[in-house]
Amino acid sequence: MGKVITLTAKDNWTFDGVNNKLESLPFKKSAVNVLTREMVIKNYSPTGIWYDLYDLTAEHLQGYTEIGDKAFYGLREMSRNRLRSIEIPNTITRIGKEAFYSINPFFSNNIQTVTFEQGSVLKEIDDWAFYSNVILKTINFPPSLTRIGKSVFANCNKLVSTFAPNSQIKIIDELSFGSNNALEILILPEGLETIGANAFEGSWLILDIVIPKSVKTIGSKPFNLTFLASFRSIKIPKMFESRADKLGFEADAWAKITWY
Repeated sequence: MGKVITLTAKDNWTFDGVNNKLESLPFKKSAVNVLTREMVIKNYSPTGIWYDLYDLTAEHLQGYTEIGDKAFYGLREMSRNRLRSIEIPNTITRIGKEAFYSINPFFSNNIQTVTFEQGSVLKEIDDWAFYSNVILKTINFPPSLTRIGKSVFANCNKLVSTFAPNSQIKIIDELSFGSNNALEILILPEGLETIGANAFEGSWLILDIVIPKSVKTIGSKPFNLTFLASFRSIKIPKMFESRADKLGFEADAWAKITWY
């Protein structure tokens, strides 16, 4: 009788349904290595290695493929709130829901910049990930990013963000950039397909808007409460000209739109 092998799914091992037989070792090592909230709290404890950290670099996050849901949620409350910059390594494919959520906008996280290591493979920034980080100033999205979730940068009212010329972004979800008062030029990349409801609501300093022809779906009133801006130019695909909700624009702004 051959050697008996007991196989389990513990320690990040997952079942391989393709090679479902004993001699082919049906359990294989999972490629997912998630930075969890528990790990972050441990690192930010008085005895943790991140306790006095100002800049979270790609080296600190080396080896992880995902920043988990709520990983740095309420960072100010869990740490000495010294963290001012984050560099996301090129192994990360997803930033989870509420990952850097700031609980109190009046006592916000101290994060000012978010950068991505060269060769980034990030695909998704999930819902509420950077909500209400009111000190956050700059983030340049990697070309690999395909989705920005709901309310990801809502209430980040100092944020200036840019898309790479070869951006693969497909979805900007509802309220993604709500109340983003530092946003003046909104040139969305070709290839974008969906803009969610109220995506830019309250971002009233926008001066220039270009929505690419690749956009096929726009939710209700994406530019609601943007009526205070002194628009210089607005360029929108002609297929949206008959929208009853006027995309949320007030009459004076609607009259300035160039349909193409």
